[in-house]
Amino acid sequence: MTRKPSLTEKKINKQTSVDIVASDEVIQKKVVDLLSLINIKTNIHVNGSSLLKKKRRLKSDCLIIETRLDDMRGIMLFKKLLVMCKNTPPTIFIGARPGSINEAIETIKLGAIDYIEKPFSSRRLITSVNLALGT
Repeated sequence: MTRKPSLTEKKINKQTSVDIVASDEVIQKKVVDLLSLINIKTNIHVNGSSLLKKKRRLKSDCLIIETRLDDMRGIMLFKKLLVMCKNTPPTIFIGARPGSINEAIETIKLGAIDYIEKPFSSRRLITSVNLALGT
């Protein structure tokens, strides 16, 4: 009988990159630490403007966007990306507070693949990223 690998044992084979847009340093660190466990390269953007400036040169496999950024709402950033980019990567939102049902519905209607409320578990984030990457 073979043992099923845990989420952190399931390594990504190719060099995969994820752009993280988060103003909260705690969220940045948690996401980077978790994704490094499965060999995912991360690029941190401290606000929406930072990502928008570099977006034309970036080719990430997934986006993780915090809903409350220092310079704009995460949903507004996502709407801008949908207009600017022909192929916006699969996007996961991290919500600022529990009970943000309307916000979660709006992000999904716009095309996000998941909306995760803070605080979130490691398993929840890794499962969502694996879903976004199709692994």
